Amino acid sequence: DLKKEEGAGLVGYQPGMDYPYGSVGAYLNASYAMLPTVNIANYSSLKEAIAAIPSGGTVYVPAARYESGKWNVNADSMNVDNVRILGERAPTWNSTLTRLIGGSVIGGRFIAWANNLTIENIGFDNGRDYINSKYPGADTTTASHPDGNTWDAFVHGAPSTGLEQRNGLVLRNVIGLMYTSQALGHAILTEGYSHGRLDNVTGIGGSHGVIIKASDVVATGIFAYCQSKNGLIIKADGSSNCGNVFVHDFTYAYKPRNTSPWFEPAYAEHGVDIDPNA
Repeated sequence: DLKKEEGAGLVGYQPGMDYPYGSVGAYLNASYAMLPTVNIANYSSLKEAIAAIPSGGTVYVPAARYESGKWNVNADSMNVDNVRILGERAPTWNSTLTRLIGGSVIGGRFIAWANNLTIENIGFDNGRDYINSKYPGADTTTASHPDGNTWDAFVHGAPSTGLEQRNGLVLRNVIGLMYTSQALGHAILTEGYSHGRLDNVTGIGGSHGVIIKASDVVATGIFAYCQSKNGLIIKADGSSNCGNVFVHDFTYAYKPRNTSPWFEPAYAEHGVDIDPNA
């Protein structure tokens, strides 16, 4: 019981501190224990919430839908170190793959380039319902995103080539949903870092599903559905070194079980694409 001092010292209880969300995990990670916590519900977007913790901390995301804010990989990515984005519970997808439901959802793409970024129990929704509402008439298959670049759901990516890799990326119970199989971009792009952990990460739709361009990474429970080009990519390029990547289990499928997508899913050209130089 985190409201009692007796018997709680072994798990890091701080006397007199309020634990408003009842989540043990939110307060027992030593990297974040003394950093501030903000609730995204008090802000207009994830971007605004992160701006409130310029030295790092936790953004708590209750089970509902919230805006990501405008991000650009070349000029305006999230670059605050030691940030954790903690969802109340992980969402899932609806039966037609038009939106993410039932959990903590961030609408629109999120782009980061930072040290020690942890994201848990979050869905990044750049699917049909969000795009049609936010950008009516947008062409996700040939045109760039209105804020530049492609229509990705989640990106941890270098803003330019030749940069030193960031350190520490953890994704746990994370989903990225895109518009269709032909939507330009990546459902979950992780590049330019070393020392990472990906657990139960799912990419739905887009040209590419889940991408690991990084070093010293352990990935378990990786799922990719409905991509037109690649389900899982492991590679190095000008944006990132790559090596010592361990993927313990990966599933690619035409579509998630028990779904009837609103679009005709493509069969990926490659379920797994591995660069032999990585």
